[in-house]
Formats: sequence, C-alpha cells, structure tokens
Amino acid sequence: MKNLVFIMTASVYLLLFMLFPLSLQADQVAVDTLLKDSDFYRGGRIEGVSWNVHVKNIEQSKIKNEISVEVDIAHKKRKQFALINFLTPVKYRGQKLLLREHNMWFSKPSLRRPVPISSRQRLSGAASNADIASANYFEDYTAQMLSPESIDGIPCYTLELIAKTNLVSYYRIKYWVQENTHQGLKAEFYGKAGKLIKTARFKYNNKIMHNDKEVDFISDIIINDNINKEDFTTLTISNVALKTFSSSNFQQKRMIE
Repeated sequence: MKNLVFIMTASVYLLLFMLFPLSLQADQVAVDTLLKDSDFYRGGRIEGVSWNVHVKNIEQSKIKNEISVEVDIAHKKRKQFALINFLTPVKYRGQKLLLREHNMWFSKPSLRRPVPISSRQRLSGAASNADIASANYFEDYTAQMLSPESIDGIPCYTLELIAKTNLVSYYRIKYWVQENTHQGLKAEFYGKAGKLIKTARFKYNNKIMHNDKEVDFISDIIINDNINKEDFTTLTISNVALKTFSSSNFQQKRMIE
C-alpha cells in the first residue's frame, strides 16, 4: 500500500513538473505575441516606414518650442535603425539624429563628424523623445503579465517590461495594451533606481495598408515629465508611408551629406 501511495504521489509530482513549464511557456508565447502586435502599431515589425512628426514642448504650461522632423525607420534582421532629420524651425534645419540599435549620434552643419550621445544625454530632450517613440519593445525588453487594469474605462493587459541589457535608456516599463486591439495605450518609464521618469499615452488615428487591409497606426504620443510635473511633450505623426530602405541610408556618413 505504501509503495502504491508513493508511486501515485510521484506520478502526480511528475505530471505537475511536466505541465507547469508548458503552462509557463504558453503564457510567455501569449505575452510575446501581444508585445509584437503592439510594436507593429507603433512602427515596429515593419521593414521600412517614414513619417513626419510635429513636436511641441510645453514647460510650466507654456509652449517652449515647436519642432518638425522627418523620420525614416527600418528593421533588418531584428535590428532597428532610424534617421531623424530636423526641418523646422530654420535654426534647427540640417540637424540629424541617427539610431542604430542601441547607439545614437547627433550631427549639425557646423560639425565635421557626428557626435555620439551618451546614455545620460539620452534621458533628456529630443533624444529622450526618440527613445520613447521607439517601437522595438519586444527586442529590448523581457515581458511578464501583471493583473489586468483599465485605462479610461478600456480593458487592458498590463505588462511589466524589464530591459534585457544596460544599453536601453529605461530599465523598466509598465505598459498597458488594449485587450481587443493589442494597441499600447499607456507606458510608464522607470530608471534603475525605480524612479518614475516619464509617462506616455498613445493614439492611433492614422491608417496604413498592411496585407491588403487598412489598419490603425500610431498618430499621437503625449509624454509627461514626472520630475518636472508641468512639463510635457506632444508628438503628432503624419504622412505615414511604408518604404524600403537600404542599410546605407543609416550610415554615419549620411548625416553629413
């Protein structure tokens, strides 16, 4: 009898041992799919796309400046590239930001060569906004599901994203993804010390054709500064076009042409 109980108990433990990792694996597949889908609506998982962005910076409830840029983005072999050209105002025309995976450079007509942007510099100004607008959360972060929450009454999956490397600007992101569309609605960006740095909200009023079907696409990003509470930035995205780019479009030499 004791042997029978032992065998039955061992069998139960073996069954649990076999099934539990499979359950974890299935859950992770669901989370990864959710993250990939949400990246797509913000420009990730697309081979090439370009758009214009009008950036409005508000400080202490007043408009500090407005900037218009043109952005080219490409994803090749799971790597992300982006070239940002400043268009207006005139004093910024000719300035550029280049992102190649986790590296970033800045150039302007008075510089002889592009200047690398450090990790600290990436947490402020245009560089910070470019990082938040980046769509490659699936490649850069490990995700796990938290308890579901609602944003403005909309049911959302809630994800915690932890940086895979020290090369990204934000160590942790809390991310709300709408249940029925898989579009990211809100994100909170935290530093390594656990301090909330910025909060972003996303809207999807643009349209693109994908697999012969019209789908929603990112149109607005509102970024709140959680250190300077009255400061925020709006990014309005327009003229979205799917394109094909060669790797040469994202070389440093292209920044000084």
